[in-house]
Formats: sequence, C-alpha cells, structure tokens
Amino acid sequence: MRTIDSTDCRIAVRVDGPEEAPALLMAHGLGLEAGAFDAVAPVLARALRVVRYDARGHGESEVPPAPYPMGRIVGDAEAVCDGLGLRDAVFLGHGMGGLAAIGLAVKRPDLVRALVLSNTAARLGTGAVWD
Repeated sequence: MRTIDSTDCRIAVRVDGPEEAPALLMAHGLGLEAGAFDAVAPVLARALRVVRYDARGHGESEVPPAPYPMGRIVGDAEAVCDGLGLRDAVFLGHGMGGLAAIGLAVKRPDLVRALVLSNTAARLGTGAVWD
C-alpha cells in the first residue's frame, strides 16, 4: 500500500500487475474500501495494471474534516492518476466510485479510455434524502 497526496488528504493506493500493461482504475462504493475488489484484482492483474484506492474517509486513506463534495472526490481520482502517471485508463466505478468515474471522464478525458459503471447513476439521491 502506498499513498498519493490529493488536495487535503493522503489517498491509500494498491497497484498490482505489470507496470507497462494497460491500466484499470477501480473505485469502490460508499462505506467500502479498495479491498472490495480483492477477489478479482489478482486475476485481472495477470494482464492489466490494476489500481485500487480507498476513497477519502474510507479504509486506509485519511479522514479530513467533512464535507466531501463530488468535486473533491473526482479530484482524488485525478490525483491518483497523475501520481501514478496513468493515462488512457479504463475506470471501473461502483456506487460512489461510479460518480467519481463519470466526473473524471468529463473533467479529464485524457485520463479515461472507457468507463465500467456498476450500481451507480449520474446523481444518487438528493440533499434532502441524504440529510
């Protein structure tokens, strides 16, 4: 496990597979951590550079003071890509990770080749629902 510095938080990152292989960036859902992908990561890492990270406030990443707006969550994914030199990656996002994937693809299309979105949407609920 290594860390990448984001705006106001250190993000814990796991990298498996050949460094020269095409990159697969994996982002977990709310309340989970990068370990949610442990069952599939070793298989995928045979042919891909598999990058998993703990979102801010989750797993081994730092827990800076709230709130965590989506722009900051997307910025964390961007920091992971920039910190590891990832370009043209496939971004697999589950739940909240899917929102990060969509946001990063819009903000930085140079980083994202394709999206794999699971159990997510362009918007998850409203402020009133979350409050």
